Amino acid sequence: MSTHELHDEMAAGLANRGLPIEYAERTAAELSDHHRDLVEELTTAGMDEPAAQAEASSRLGDQKTLVKKAVRQYQRRHWCGRWPLLTFLFGPVVLLAIVWFVTLLSVVGIGMLREAIGIEPMPPLGTVSTEKYIVCMLYKTWAVFLAPTALIYFLAKLASRAALGGQWTLLTATVLATLVGTLRLGFNQAGDAFFAGFPLLPLFSYSFSELLTWYASDFSQMCQFLLPLVVAGIFLWRAQQLSPRNRTQYIANE
Repeated sequence: MSTHELHDEMAAGLANRGLPIEYAERTAAELSDHHRDLVEELTTAGMDEPAAQAEASSRLGDQKTLVKKAVRQYQRRHWCGRWPLLTFLFGPVVLLAIVWFVTLLSVVGIGMLREAIGIEPMPPLGTVSTEKYIVCMLYKTWAVFLAPTALIYFLAKLASRAALGGQWTLLTATVLATLVGTLRLGFNQAGDAFFAGFPLLPLFSYSFSELLTWYASDFSQMCQFLLPLVVAGIFLWRAQQLSPRNRTQYIANE
């Protein structure tokens, strides 16, 4: 392989792995410069040009291995690339807990502010006004639908920026689907109280049919569980569509 071919293939391979075009070009240029120096050194020693290029390519190593090493070096520039398991397995749990806690504090704070400025407080437990019903439904929509979607998007963008594989986004989605899909928010059968149930640990003792009954018995429960997986799937599908474009964009720029 000639120096020019090595440069183009390396840059295109890195771009196809999700690395920025500028970084891929710079890394490929550094490698091609090293290849050129080796070729010049070998030809000076008396080796003919084709043999020198082949020997230089052999010394540098297999192209797939070079791409893999370059990608890993790029990933380690990002903290999520250095600690992916910590970020995408435990990160969603911590972030979701923070979001829920801050949201709860905000709701309580708004209630205290209403009382402080003389607005009629929310009805007490056991009574459900239209206002209380709307507030509770808005809280549920945020807690189990919007917040997990925002977290998946945020963590998926981190993974994409660090050129990490889609498995980390799927891990995040699975963790959030388990947490949010287990949570039950709503009014009781009498319709006079809003409750929250989070029987995560007992669910692990359920049989497969019991788990299906748990999730399938409530449409909202199914949506809570499936939404993180669907959002992650859409993000990964979009990323897969854009990945070949990186290679096409690089080739078009040449």
